[in-house]
Amino acid sequence: MVNSSHFVQNEKLIEGYDINPPYASVRVVQDASRGNVKYLVDEPEMSLDDLKHLRDLKNYLSQVLDVDINDISTKEAAKKYLYDKIGEVIKTHKFKITPQTKEKLEYYLIRDHLGFGKIDVLMNDMMIEDISCDGYSSS
Repeated sequence: MVNSSHFVQNEKLIEGYDINPPYASVRVVQDASRGNVKYLVDEPEMSLDDLKHLRDLKNYLSQVLDVDINDISTKEAAKKYLYDKIGEVIKTHKFKITPQTKEKLEYYLIRDHLGFGKIDVLMNDMMIEDISCDGYSSS
C-alpha cells in the first residue's frame, strides 16, 4: 500500500523499515552529492478523489461520533468504534470507493483521530532517539 518508489537518483538508502505495516514506513537516505542524511516517511498516496472522500468522511464523522470516554477503556476499543463509524458513514452516504481506498481512508482517519496526525510515524518510531530542527531549508 505504501509507495516507496520516490528515490531520487543521488540518494543512497542507509536504512528502511516499517512503522505501521502496510501503511507507513521509513527510509533514511543520504544525498550522495551533499552528504545530507534525510528521514523520509512513506504513507499511502492520496489522489484528489481520495482527499475529497477523506474531507467528506471527516465532516460526516464529526456529526455522528458520540461516545462517552468511560465507555472506551483501551485504544483498541476506540479503534473498533471508529472503524465501525467509518463503515456506517460510507454505507449511509453511499461512497463509491474501492476496498483499497477504504483502507487508505481508514488509515488516515485513525492516524488523525487516535494518533498524532502528521507526526504519528515519528512518534511511533522506536529507532528515533532525538529530533532536532535547524530552521527552514528549501531542500
